[in-house]
Amino acid sequence: MIDFATVIIQRVKLLLSQLDASNVEVTTAEAFQAAELFGVDGQYLLLALLIEHADLSAGVLRQLPRPPHLTLLTSVAGRLSQQRPNEFSERLTQALAHKVAGAFSADLLADLSGALELPVPTQLDLALTLAQYSTGLWQKAGERFFVDRIRVLQGSGFDTGDVPLALLHRTLAFALRAAEEQVRVEAAGLQRKVIADLNAAKRSVPLTLLPLLGEPEIDRLGVSREIIMGDSKDIVSRLAASSGPSMVVEELGYGCTASKEYFKEVISLMPAMDERELARLVGVMARTHSSLDVHSCAQTLQALAAAVGINSPGQAALSAVTWNYENAVDALRESFPNLNWVAAMGQLDHDGFAVPDARTFEGVVRMFSRAVRDKEPFPVVAVCGGSAWMRAPAAQLEFLRHAVVAAPEMFPWAFSRRKISPVEGLAGGASPIGTPNHCWLSVDLYLTLSALAGGLGGELNNKARAVIEPAMQACAEVVSLGATAALAEDPSAAGVSPGFNGLLMEVTTAVLPPYLSASGHPNAALVLHRVWASGLAGQECLARAMTEIHAREGGANVPRLLDVCQDLKALSAVLDRAPHAFAVELAALAARREYLNLEKWLQERNAASGAPFAAACLRFLRARATGDDGMQQNLGAPKLAVETMAIFFKVLQAGAGGLPPDLREELRAVAS
Repeated sequence: MIDFATVIIQRVKLLLSQLDASNVEVTTAEAFQAAELFGVDGQYLLLALLIEHADLSAGVLRQLPRPPHLTLLTSVAGRLSQQRPNEFSERLTQALAHKVAGAFSADLLADLSGALELPVPTQLDLALTLAQYSTGLWQKAGERFFVDRIRVLQGSGFDTGDVPLALLHRTLAFALRAAEEQVRVEAAGLQRKVIADLNAAKRSVPLTLLPLLGEPEIDRLGVSREIIMGDSKDIVSRLAASSGPSMVVEELGYGCTASKEYFKEVISLMPAMDERELARLVGVMARTHSSLDVHSCAQTLQALAAAVGINSPGQAALSAVTWNYENAVDALRESFPNLNWVAAMGQLDHDGFAVPDARTFEGVVRMFSRAVRDKEPFPVVAVCGGSAWMRAPAAQLEFLRHAVVAAPEMFPWAFSRRKISPVEGLAGGASPIGTPNHCWLSVDLYLTLSALAGGLGGELNNKARAVIEPAMQACAEVVSLGATAALAEDPSAAGVSPGFNGLLMEVTTAVLPPYLSASGHPNAALVLHRVWASGLAGQECLARAMTEIHAREGGANVPRLLDVCQDLKALSAVLDRAPHAFAVELAALAARREYLNLEKWLQERNAASGAPFAAACLRFLRARATGDDGMQQNLGAPKLAVETMAIFFKVLQAGAGGLPPDLREELRAVAS
């Protein structure tokens, strides 16, 4: 399993350690060469690493000449913003979120944009991305930065015609509806600037901008525009004021995809589409597969056709009861041949994306497959890259819930970025791949579910566990090894140290008891050895599982647990992790078998834990001496040798002076 992140991180750290003013260009080329081996995600990981290691203080960002590290960062950011303008702002925001967190401010954004030499349209897109975030601090900083960028746009030397129409539409729509009064004030100035630039260049007003610019102002300045007569103005105004093409298409309904050519006519009326808007359109069409009001949408489509002069929809279009995904995708491909559908799937994390049922999941996957003509697998990393989405985590979890039960030909889990190898050598007919679609071999799936479970204050924890629970029953061997591989890949998935309370810890601990049972399991040796060898988190899981078995089954199962400890050479580690009651029983039996110096162990544990440990020892001694512990499951527990009991009393009596009076009295009672 090649971990591209580790490869890039190690390479970039080495390059940064050798970076100086003389080798910036060479370092940039070598860094990009390493990152490009792993595609888009590799390139943006490079950007995130450089930001993480950068000094983003105002003094450094404004420093001239620029420090070598900032020069390198500027080169990388410039190349990505040019090559992938439609996703650059979102990715940059994610990288900044990890770096600056609570220090987010409009001043920082302005300084950083200047230092990175970002073009004004890119700065505007960044401001919009932040201003529409749900996180209050980022939103406020984004709004203030947005106001600053609008003022730049109004500068006499800048032509708003250089801003892509789709971005200009989004900018005006957001500014006019913003809750912040200052944003709305600046919007009026931007309207006048756009109209003036159109007039100066003798360009007509695009149809979709008419309602956003204000017809009285257009008429006052004498800018040419399409003539729209009568009641048709209302439908055009309403649709043009929608937040984007996806919302327009939703209002027009199923009929606009009745044929490829008709859908091409419809989308030709809208601003040029980018990958972000394509993702929204795919999400809307998948989600509304059968929920639209057919009659209302048909009326809207007829009204639009009459208003703008396209062909009136035929009877088949007016009676359509679902989308024709094939026609829609073919029209989009031909109308926007440069759109990157793989990148668009990486933009599914947006406000409003939802996966209410399996048909929605299938709709997204079907549209992608049609778009790439089945020549590329669905980009698994877009929905399952090891982290939770920022805007639509609940939708991501629902998408994965359907994906884990999808057939291999529907969703290509075999193309996960990080996987464990099939678990060969399993007995009892257990599958080495878990399920036919290979999903439970995906390390990214475990990490993504863990991240989702821990997000939103744990709100999604139960739903995330519900996704994995069927596999815990059907292919426990694969789940136990996949989950511990994920924990080794990203220890933070275990939970906040030293608590270790993450979903993957819970899952692994829950599937291990059958392999520890005294009745035996044919795959016990394979599973237990690999879990223990996976690392500290796997060892914690195994120790917890042993503790749970002891709590449930009592001393009768201690011989089996000791055998496992010896087989794994894990006795000392398990004793260190075990609660006092279990540790005392395990140590007593280990001493009887001459695996442990009991006196030394008791002295060290007693010195470290004091009265709670002494109390556990006394309960153990009383139970073994009298059989009076009230626990039926201890009936088969190993007998306690007289020599072993004597060692316990020796150590406890030596430290009796430090015990509370009640424990000293109990010690005398048990000893007598």
